Amino acid sequence: MSNQDSNVTRIAYDFTRLETNWAWPRPDSLLGFSKERWDEYRKLFNKLDLPSGLGRANDWPSPLILLPASSKGRMNARKSRAEMNIEHLRSVERRFQVAILCCC
Repeated sequence: MSNQDSNVTRIAYDFTRLETNWAWPRPDSLLGFSKERWDEYRKLFNKLDLPSGLGRANDWPSPLILLPASSKGRMNARKSRAEMNIEHLRSVERRFQVAILCCC
């Protein structure tokens, strides 16, 4: 989806950022896509447990999609959310042909 909306460099639950317009709020006509499309992104963020949405860097040799994830609790006491979801994220990598970087 993000490849189709490549002019949108940041998609969160409550704002979008365009390559050429970081102002917020903006009219619906300047979101970068329709409100229905934004709802599709939000559903995916919920399904993938991505509370920060996604970012996009177009200035790399090929576009880089950033999917920030986080963990809660003591990492040595139990599995982090990132560890529990790693298989799901790997399937996302294969499906969308993106690289997911896990930073701890």
